Amino acid sequence: MDKRYRTPGRPSLGKEKKPSRHIISDNDIEIFLHDHPEINASEVFQDTIHSMMPHGPDEIRLEALNKRKSEIEIELNEIMPEIKRLKERISSQKRIKLEANLESDYEAWYLRSLVQSDIFRISEVVPLDIYSTIKRWIEEGKIKPHEIIEKEDEVFISNSATIFTRQKLIRLGCLKGMKVIPAKNKEHMSPMKEEFGVYGRYKISFDYELFEKDFFAGKISEDLPVQFLRHISQNI
Repeated sequence: MDKRYRTPGRPSLGKEKKPSRHIISDNDIEIFLHDHPEINASEVFQDTIHSMMPHGPDEIRLEALNKRKSEIEIELNEIMPEIKRLKERISSQKRIKLEANLESDYEAWYLRSLVQSDIFRISEVVPLDIYSTIKRWIEEGKIKPHEIIEKEDEVFISNSATIFTRQKLIRLGCLKGMKVIPAKNKEHMSPMKEEFGVYGRYKISFDYELFEKDFFAGKISEDLPVQFLRHISQNI
């Protein structure tokens, strides 16, 4: 078979060959290139041809980058308002939290300063003499004589005692069943709760009952750190 008409075989599995071109130069060019080995004739050729092309690779790359830049700028313009809004919201939340913490710390600090000034005391309330009081009520007509029964050294209410009389004695802590008994002495903390708050003598709001409980338990002292009193000043 004639070699000119061979059937083509499988293509080569090697690297794809780049297109090549033979350039004919003259004697002057060859002498110049020989005297200047630093010049790469292939690069000079490629750069020259690219400069003659309507769109060289640099222009194509620049055009692609400018297009991408425009897309990024459009995207930034769309998200910048939300970024600004989120920054303002975060800043506002931080400011509110800081103000709340400062206010809480101030209340706790002021409460400790009151403790250190030794204004808090445990006072004892001595109840009235219930027997003398009952006699006075009978004289004043506030209760009827038949409501009270005296038996030896003890005093009782009768079955005909009114609900008003019963409730009055109960509120005073002077009634146990049907028997009238003296009320026990009571302890309370002073200053009273009414002396604190916006309209009180001491302009501070705190959990008075919780503070009083800790005070009676001996947990309150002038050496307490401000952090200990914070939960009392916050628990309002």
